[in-house]
Amino acid sequence: MSFISQILARYDALANGIPNLFGIRPFKVYLKVTSWSGQTAGQGARVDTIYPILVNSEVDGYNNPYCKQLSQKDVVASGGLFSDMMLQVGPLVPSYTDPITGQTGGTLPGTIEQAIKTSPQEIHVNVQWAGASSASGDWFEIVSSNFESVYSYYFTVKKEGTQNP
Repeated sequence: MSFISQILARYDALANGIPNLFGIRPFKVYLKVTSWSGQTAGQGARVDTIYPILVNSEVDGYNNPYCKQLSQKDVVASGGLFSDMMLQVGPLVPSYTDPITGQTGGTLPGTIEQAIKTSPQEIHVNVQWAGASSASGDWFEIVSSNFESVYSYYFTVKKEGTQNP
């Protein structure tokens, strides 16, 4: 067992548990994966699956992920990939098993990560917070993702609108 896997559970509990305990992270984030039975998206029967994006918890609303609006510096440095009013969700801690207790934790298990990379799928992100345009939150599309880091990963989203796609 590597050093990283040994400390990941402790880091996750401290770094992500404390801000949520004090209500510092008001964003609720949901990943909506729409699967189609046909060869391409839009063909055949539609099946929607919604996954709450939580940090080290399976209780919705308890450990919300960190979300931030991209700064102007990030937008300029992206070389045209990002624009104003985009959100970055993360860092999200990868799935892990605590070597001492055997308890699992982390976010975005392999099934969701695989869904992001699989076709025919449509992926939408619903972000709910007090400043959202509607009571059910705003809908976003994933512009970029970083699932390669050992310690954490992020994804960046661009607003699509207020209507459920």
